[in-house]
Amino acid sequence: MSDKSKKITTKKSFKFLRAVLLLSVVFYVAFINKYGSKLAIYYNNKGMTYVNSGDYNKAFSAFEKSIKLDSSSAITYSNKGLALSYLNHNEDALAACDKAIELDPACASAYNNKGGSLSRLGRYEEAVEAYDKSIELNPNDASTHCNKGIALTNSERHEEAIEAYDKAIELNPNKTAHYGRAISLGELGRTEEAEIAINKAEEFGGDDVNVVRKIKGL
Repeated sequence: MSDKSKKITTKKSFKFLRAVLLLSVVFYVAFINKYGSKLAIYYNNKGMTYVNSGDYNKAFSAFEKSIKLDSSSAITYSNKGLALSYLNHNEDALAACDKAIELDPACASAYNNKGGSLSRLGRYEEAVEAYDKSIELNPNDASTHCNKGIALTNSERHEEAIEAYDKAIELNPNKTAHYGRAISLGELGRTEEAEIAINKAEEFGGDDVNVVRKIKGL
């Protein structure tokens, strides 16, 4: 084959490859447009499954995949913030929660998760403000009332903390709220009430160490 023929063949090959590449891009864009939102939901749900099983690195990766497919989902950014907070990357977690709030100022979970990161950073007063905003948006979430109680306990605002725990227990009785209540009651010198709260907490069974770590923000 002459040099001229080789050049013509090479040129045709490049044109063919370029056409294949462009066609692939077209099909990819069409696929994402049609199924991208469903895939985003899939990865977000998968991320929450990892969160619930304690695999926070995999949860973070799943949320990142979801965001690449749909960067307008406030709840996914909020969940990403939760995963980052559990990984102790609290500044990054705050940024993710703030992005969620930017996308949807009514995203209650974003304020709740932001409060968790602020608590882990020892910024309890700011955490209480975040929890209050979350409660304003979703007043019947027991976990947020309990988290607020934890921040108030660590701020030594024990009377307010007990009120928050009581609300959490009213909505959904749980070990963490009873233990937190016991700690604040003990700090106020109300030892008999504290012992009752401890006994109620122990009725739930399970691992007390993780509960205490949560209350202490560890």
